[in-house]
Amino acid sequence: MNIEALAIIGTLSIFVGGLLYLPFYLWMRWKKKKGEGPKSRFNVRLTGAGITFYGCMVVMLFVGFAQEHLAPHSAFGAFVSSREGRLAYAGGMLALWVTLEFILTKFGFKFVKPTNEDV
Repeated sequence: MNIEALAIIGTLSIFVGGLLYLPFYLWMRWKKKKGEGPKSRFNVRLTGAGITFYGCMVVMLFVGFAQEHLAPHSAFGAFVSSREGRLAYAGGMLALWVTLEFILTKFGFKFVKPTNEDV
């Protein structure tokens, strides 16, 4: 897959996803203003650091999985082209990011915060 096709498909996917999401987002905001909708669906919210951290994880997964198409003749590209390789890569990345999150949380970084007004 070349970069132009990747950019076109990615841009169109984001655009269509936004168009599909927008009516429901506006409807829930309208319901919340009327006092009928829920305050929140979850009891935690992502902070800016959390969005950045988890976004980097998704980008790293995307880059790794794309190597199957961008560099299929390299050792890593051949590795992630198999089912077991993709699972091993995803498991390794998950273990790495969970460990990194645990360490950063111990140093005081906040990736999520409670939404309760009492806290």
